[in-house]
Amino acid sequence: MCFLKKIAQKFPTDEETSILTDVHLRVSQDSGEILAFDDNDQEITRCVVEQWIDNKDEDFYDEIFTEDASRLFDFGQVQQEMRMLQGKGSQSGKINTKKFFEGILLKLED
Repeated sequence: MCFLKKIAQKFPTDEETSILTDVHLRVSQDSGEILAFDDNDQEITRCVVEQWIDNKDEDFYDEIFTEDASRLFDFGQVQQEMRMLQGKGSQSGKINTKKFFEGILLKLED
């Protein structure tokens, strides 16, 4: 939970604050860290997921994606975004922020 609080604290709720449009997450297999970055690729915060430290699985990132992505994203929307990025669609995918943050909270509670 502190991970999300740290992200939220970087963006106070006053009228002059610019709108945050993206939070990028990066996972490190060696350190077990999950890092959050803002729109400008500036690090917001990081935390360690103990179960990931020194995980040597060759499929580590595939497992993270398979296990966690469905908690965070609607795959139909991900496919729609990919089609648009490839020039095969006219509408970008949408993210359900409630599902995204609830998924992160569930992962941090694991």
